[in-house]
Amino acid sequence: VEQELEIANDIQTSMLPDITENDSYEVAAFMRTAEEVGGDFYDINFSIDPYYCLFGDVSGHGLQSGLFMMMVDVAFNTVISDDQFRNQDLNIIYSKLNSILYENIQKRLGAKSINRERYHSMYTTCRLFRFDTDGNFETFGNDQCEPFICRAKDGAIDILESKGFMLGIIKDATFTDESITFKLEKDDILVLFSDGIVEAKDKKVTDETANLFGFDRLYEIVAKHRDQSSEQIINTIIREVDSFMFDQYDDITLLIIKKK
Repeated sequence: VEQELEIANDIQTSMLPDITENDSYEVAAFMRTAEEVGGDFYDINFSIDPYYCLFGDVSGHGLQSGLFMMMVDVAFNTVISDDQFRNQDLNIIYSKLNSILYENIQKRLGAKSINRERYHSMYTTCRLFRFDTDGNFETFGNDQCEPFICRAKDGAIDILESKGFMLGIIKDATFTDESITFKLEKDDILVLFSDGIVEAKDKKVTDETANLFGFDRLYEIVAKHRDQSSEQIINTIIREVDSFMFDQYDDITLLIIKKK
């Protein structure tokens, strides 16, 4: 069993994209799963302008969530490589991802698997981004932890509210057709993160009322260190989280995009 889980972990981590140098953006990422296989995921594609980025968190933990995560990533790369969909409105691309996942999770696994009851309640929060070399972004999706921008000029934090629906649980889910647009100026930072960071619990307190790391602490760290590189900021966040929490019970994932 341990060997099979190691193989599953290797497949999952190998599916994560290589963060390559880009003339317009400095990008860094971090993922550490709470179990052998996790449900967080991210992908970023710089092959063609406009670029695409995906970030999300599958419900639950373990092998089932890891399987779902890989389905999402394969669906994402299939859709954005199709010229029919690539330049459609983001809500249309997002809906296409939903229909693919609904078919696989609810109609196939939910109907045929011997563990079918486990799959009916599975879903993923997901945020989809499209952006160009000049820092013009649009985003659509739904998050447990809404991503944010830290402005280089004064450290101001701009939170990007959810504008979508959870993927994979309802066939024709609708929420809004509007995507959010924004612009990153030089040295502005876009931060995407999973709830394993903000829900990390104080290691000095071991009961259910433990203090959480929280959003404000994360905002303050990024603002304070905004002049550092993306990788340095991630290292600082993880160091602060590790020194704060008494045990990791959820996946921890970070993706930082900094405009050059």
